Order: sequence, then structure tokens, then C-alpha cells
Amino acid sequence: MSTTGAKEQIAQAKRKFLFRGKNLDELLDISRGKSGDKFITPELVELFRSRIRRRVSRGLGNRYNKFIEKIRKAKANTVPGEKPIAVKTHYRSMIVVPEMVGGVVGIYNGKEFLNVEIKFDMIGKYLAEFAMTSKPTKHGKSGR
Repeated sequence: MSTTGAKEQIAQAKRKFLFRGKNLDELLDISRGKSGDKFITPELVELFRSRIRRRVSRGLGNRYNKFIEKIRKAKANTVPGEKPIAVKTHYRSMIVVPEMVGGVVGIYNGKEFLNVEIKFDMIGKYLAEFAMTSKPTKHGKSGR
């Protein structure tokens, strides 16, 4: 086997993550927009599903901006190669945006904070989808 053939196999093995045909760098450019004051721009909203588009059109409060700022700060203060400090939150209705990718969020499930590392596949979903509020029951014999 030649070295070029091996390089081609490695390149094919590396999976490229896409969200509606856009990679993470393109999504970050779209989410920042021309002015850096918003964390969700109209161009980014067009890529989300209808439930999320409706939610954003009705307005997001200032508290979500503060939450994104905390995640930015935690990611900036991280030593390369390590996970950032978890940012705890009760905002289960927060939409995962591209800026959150790579951060760690402690999502409250009603009893405790579950640390969740935000990955690319989570973009466009609610934080609540990653912290279940109840455990599945295990029906077994009594006393065991």
C-alpha cells in the first residue's frame, strides 16, 4: 500500500460534522454576524427547526446573553487540552448555539446538576434534552 493511499483512508475516516450543510467555523461566523452583540442572528435562526424559530421570534431574555458570556469566559480561561469549568444553570429551555460547543454546562434536573459537554451534534436543541428529570424504573424482585 502506498503512503498516498493511507492518507486518503485517514482523510475518509475523519468525519466532518455538518449542521444543515455548514461546518462549525461557518456556523460561528453566521452566529457572530456583523455586530457581535447578538448570539443568535437571523441567518442562524433560518437554519433551526420551526419550534426554535418561533421561540426566538418571540424574544429571548437578557439572562440568556449573560449565560453565553459565562460560557465564553469559562472557555477562554481553560488550559489547552483540558475541559473548561462547568457553568451551572437552571435554564433547561436554553437553545444550544454554536458558541457553546466545547463548553461544559451543569444542567439542573430538579435534584442535582448534571455536567454535559456540549458537542456539535447538540446545536439547535434544548439543554433539557440532555438532562433527564427522572430515571427509568427497574422492576425486579423485592429485597434485591
